Amino acid sequence: MTENSSRLSLPFIQPSQAQKHVTHNQALRQLDILVQMTAISDNQNSAPLSAAEGDCFLIPQGASGAWAGHNDNIALWQDGNWTYLTPQPGWRIFILSSRVLRVFDGTDWQAISGSAHGSGDVSFESLSIGAETSDQQKLAVKTETALWTATPQSEDGSGSLLHILSKQSTEKDAGFIFQSDGQTRALAGFLGTDDFRITTTKDNITFQDGLRVDAATGCVSLPNLPRFHAYTNYHNDAPADQWIKIGINMAEFNDQDCFDPAKNVFRAPAKGSYYLAGQVMFKETTSNLTQLQTRFVRNGTHEIKASRAANTAPHIDGLSAVKTDAFIALNAGEEIELQGFSTAHSCKFAQELTFSWGYKIG
Repeated sequence: MTENSSRLSLPFIQPSQAQKHVTHNQALRQLDILVQMTAISDNQNSAPLSAAEGDCFLIPQGASGAWAGHNDNIALWQDGNWTYLTPQPGWRIFILSSRVLRVFDGTDWQAISGSAHGSGDVSFESLSIGAETSDQQKLAVKTETALWTATPQSEDGSGSLLHILSKQSTEKDAGFIFQSDGQTRALAGFLGTDDFRITTTKDNITFQDGLRVDAATGCVSLPNLPRFHAYTNYHNDAPADQWIKIGINMAEFNDQDCFDPAKNVFRAPAKGSYYLAGQVMFKETTSNLTQLQTRFVRNGTHEIKASRAANTAPHIDGLSAVKTDAFIALNAGEEIELQGFSTAHSCKFAQELTFSWGYKIG
């Protein structure tokens, strides 16, 4: 039978041992210090001039005097002398002076809560809550919800809560990454610039900015907003008393390819509300009394309510411009075309003077 326990080296009572109470009491003394272990200080370099029975200290590196050579040991004042305990990996001790809980890792005593220097702050190489950290990812948290709340003024706080993201230079990034099943789908922040950006991706390769705020001016831009401005580059012949789709076939700009010049239609790239407008220049020389009309039509069959417009005065030099606009909710893929109508007499829809334009607004 061994004389001491394997982990805490507590003395065992031996068979036929005299004065068994001495061994038993010695084990209790060690347990008294090791269980719920606390120390007065962990930064005192030499033994105090006076100590009370049971005073305990964690001896720092470089200690002198009676503590010399006992670095990282636990010093206990007992029966008028210092008793030293050599720590084992996993031992924990609470330091009263700095309110720090320390754990021995086999080499050093590491602070695991509170302050390493009594200042109320603590520094960690990394922090993991239910997740794995890495050299680049020093903080990892796995949770369903997270709460950050400001310290109220009643608790000596300001009542405000600020998160600061600071990058090294303009070309670096400071922002948030949003993922779905581990795949990046959106980012927000200062991404390679000091302009504020909100950008999305479907493949983690190509990114599309939905919003950008200029750092210098504060101007907001929507770089990928569906919008277009287009016109016809030829005179469209229009028979009398017949609604005709106007051959709008030249796009001056066409973001998101929302206008199809080949089909002469605007095609909604996404569900939402849109503003559309058009100007039809009628070229007609037969009668100044001809009534001229224009409208928008959905999917080639349904007139958009309130989009029909007509001239209210005679022609001037054989030309009349009729303008129309519409605010409409569309589903993705729905098509809108601009149509014209001439009562009683044929006409032409004038080239480079007949336009259509529009954009998504919500």
